[in-house]
Amino acid sequence: MGWVALVDGNKTQIRILRKLARKRRIKLHLIVDVIHVSQYLWSAGLAFNPEGSPELETWVSHRFLEVLRGHASNVAAGLGRSAKGDLPHCQQDIVVGFVRCDPAHRRCHDAVSRPKVIHLPLD
Repeated sequence: MGWVALVDGNKTQIRILRKLARKRRIKLHLIVDVIHVSQYLWSAGLAFNPEGSPELETWVSHRFLEVLRGHASNVAAGLGRSAKGDLPHCQQDIVVGFVRCDPAHRRCHDAVSRPKVIHLPLD
């Protein structure tokens, strides 16, 4: 039997869960909630594309799929470079909000977001 934990990538949260699982000798399966990542991307995308436009949807979809493929760090780096372009300061802050999120979160998304199939017993 094991635990399944839904996490948001917080380093402390994951460390505590791993420690508790080790202490109890329980296998731990982490599921990373990426909804907040999609929210960041929609906000950042509005800095580059008009609201409701097909370009915005394409822009967000492309980057979100890259995160799901395990490339969150690359997406964040690209956003950081884009934010330094011709964006007004207030829009740079929105985009940089995603880039400045804890790098450990991005590493966690990079590591955990790769597709896995976990078979769990249904008791």
